[in-house]
Amino acid sequence: MKGDAENFQPTLNVVWDFSSWASLKSVTGYQDHQLFQNYDVDGNARDLVDFPHHREWTHAVSQEFNLYGSTQWFTWLAGSLYMIEHYNENFYPVSVPEEAGGVGLTIKQRATERVNSYSFFSDGTVPLPKNFKLFGGLRFTDDKKTMDQTFFLRAGGGNLGVPVIPIDIPLPNESCHHLVHKDSFTNLSPRYGVQWEPNERINVYAKRSFGYNAGGENAANCANPYKAETLDTIETGVKSRWFEGRLVANITLFRNEFKDFQIFKFVQQNPGIPLTSALLINAPRAEMLGGEFEFVAQATEQLTLNAGLSLLHSEYVKFEDKDDRNPSGPFQDLSGRQLSNAPNHTVNLGAEYTWPIAARWLGDGSFYLSTFRLRGEYYHTDYIVFRPFGHKDDGSQKNYSIVNFFATVASRDEKYELRVFGKNLTDSQYSGFMAPGGTASIGIAGGPPRTFGIELTVGL
Repeated sequence: MKGDAENFQPTLNVVWDFSSWASLKSVTGYQDHQLFQNYDVDGNARDLVDFPHHREWTHAVSQEFNLYGSTQWFTWLAGSLYMIEHYNENFYPVSVPEEAGGVGLTIKQRATERVNSYSFFSDGTVPLPKNFKLFGGLRFTDDKKTMDQTFFLRAGGGNLGVPVIPIDIPLPNESCHHLVHKDSFTNLSPRYGVQWEPNERINVYAKRSFGYNAGGENAANCANPYKAETLDTIETGVKSRWFEGRLVANITLFRNEFKDFQIFKFVQQNPGIPLTSALLINAPRAEMLGGEFEFVAQATEQLTLNAGLSLLHSEYVKFEDKDDRNPSGPFQDLSGRQLSNAPNHTVNLGAEYTWPIAARWLGDGSFYLSTFRLRGEYYHTDYIVFRPFGHKDDGSQKNYSIVNFFATVASRDEKYELRVFGKNLTDSQYSGFMAPGGTASIGIAGGPPRTFGIELTVGL
């Protein structure tokens, strides 16, 4: 597999403090994103069946206004956001080149989408006696999407003694030839909670918030609509600092309840043949219960230690679906099965040692080095499920660990940093994603192998 991604994302922030109790902020953003991918589908040494071309373009412009301020009795914010996005996707999910079929056959898919989204939001905090605070907010969102899809077959490009001129042939399913979808979604999401700060070192809070992810049409499959997803989150936690700030300890407990949970899955088109189609579907209900524990300790003036632990229990509360390796089979009740990409636990550890240095570079001594840092990192994850059918060893990634190491030299003004790194030093082999293929899963996105490199960062 090979690919390339480019992202250009400038922003312009303007703040007007027009009074002692209020300010107006404007945030103008632009994003230009391009992605190209190419990888083998059949796993064969010869190019028999390929995914030779996948290209995406996204151009988006956004404008946000925030009016905010505070008084003795109230801290508040009100704002609006408007975004317009143009999305284009052009890919050939199946290609049988001339080496395999003589003529060359390619299924091509094209999709263009225009998104208009605007929202209005407000938020406020009211101080109460005994160092308590009440906070809450409300957000209204309106999303409109228009998509144009076309699927067709390109035959030719090979050589049967004479060149074969490629021609485009509409697929038998004429319903996906310049098929136009228009969707509209609205949502009203509140949040509210209480906060208690008994002193400057401890912050205890509890809150409930609601979220929303718009529905639409899946560009990768013909006529594949999916519903909007909503989220109800209850969270409580403690953020604290001890020993004059040398120890930071944060604990968070949460429950996430999803309705119409959006799931991206691959479905095998024919038994025994590793060709898949991508679908976006909804599970009526899903749930996550978990906790996160974070600690950062300044052991000495030069040594910093950090540790993190994430515990998670996830399951489909209500969900029936067909096995993605056997789409013609019966529906299965998947209630109680673990969610995809939601490991039961992860652990991360780190240690960083800093040496102050006084060295001059360049002939006039105008460039000063100030610090030399060594950092080691350890990450471990429990097994990851990619498909909720069968045993955890069927379509999942077993647990694995990653060790990283960094050595950094920084200038006194921290404008320049030179870093030497080694990532995945134990060369752990793992997949970031798997799709069904025959009687086994195909590792579509393998994790990076042992990697060494040098980075130079220059601040503006």
